[in-house]
Amino acid sequence: MAQPRGLPVLTSPQLAVQHARDWLGAPCARTAVHYVRRMPQAHLYAQWRETIAPLRLNLREAQVSNGVVRVGDRVRELPATHHIQPCACTLCRERPDDERIVRVQAIGSRDGMVYVVLPGAYECPALEVERIDA
Repeated sequence: MAQPRGLPVLTSPQLAVQHARDWLGAPCARTAVHYVRRMPQAHLYAQWRETIAPLRLNLREAQVSNGVVRVGDRVRELPATHHIQPCACTLCRERPDDERIVRVQAIGSRDGMVYVVLPGAYECPALEVERIDA
């Protein structure tokens, strides 16, 4: 029998227990393990994503869910209806209006879609916000 890569093949439960003691440095319960193999390393790096074009800040106004907004207008992001409920994300959970209502910093477009730029440079699709009348 060919020996796979990893730790050696153990031919008896006693050898498995002894090997576990040597490997872990502590006594362990008896098991009927005959082969111990190291687990593969987890991938701890981010996956590459396609580069997207920068947002072109070329618009003066944007159509939102309940009207039209301009830079400086107050808006509120709509709840995420596509989320499985109950959901605890910042859109779905109950929050006071003074935390949810923000001013539009800029308006732009990318690939034919209109975005409003909210505080923190957050680019939100315009149709996912509603205008708040003062």
